[in-house]
Amino acid sequence: DFIFLFGLMFLTIILKFDDILNFYIAIKSEQNESNNDNNIILIIAIIAILILTFIFLKRWLKKSSFYEKIITFIEGLKEGFTSIKKMKNKSAFWLHTFSIWIMYFLMTYICFFSISETSNLSGGDGLFLLVLGGIGMVIPTPGGIGSYHAIVMVGLSVLGIGTISFGTNGDPSNPALLFPTIIHAGQTLMAIIMGLIGLLVLFLSKKKNNVIP
Repeated sequence: DFIFLFGLMFLTIILKFDDILNFYIAIKSEQNESNNDNNIILIIAIIAILILTFIFLKRWLKKSSFYEKIITFIEGLKEGFTSIKKMKNKSAFWLHTFSIWIMYFLMTYICFFSISETSNLSGGDGLFLLVLGGIGMVIPTPGGIGSYHAIVMVGLSVLGIGTISFGTNGDPSNPALLFPTIIHAGQTLMAIIMGLIGLLVLFLSKKKNNVIP
């Protein structure tokens, strides 16, 4: 998944460079100059604090559980990459991984036809929104609520679909907000339904195995 996500990001940069540039401009246009100055100062201050903390507390960090968790995470990534080499059936692994990401793409592209405003978007546009949506889901919010909607809304506005409207200015009829709401609600509902079915099947299978003949 890590490899495919970055591969798709690279492919999106090649195919949709102009749209990515417009996406950045749209994000910047939502912020005024004073906010930008405050953000830059805040970022510099945070970086400076982190560097000083690392320098002065390096020995303490090495003994802390937080440091151990970071090392464990990095080692887990290394182990994950090396385990691919040791896998017996590599072709099946890559085939299933590829098919999963194809399904991810189709989850976005097929939904284009759910509303008339997005029905004329292309496969490249679907790839662009897939990558943006992936970034929105990675942002640490509960189930991507808010972050997914906001980043896809900006992406759609860059593609000429709807407008950017945050907070109390959000218009439910705005196709740029309506589209990510439909996708996110559909995916969440599907996850809940399939999760409940999985729990039911697991419960019944365990109950069956525990029955003494």
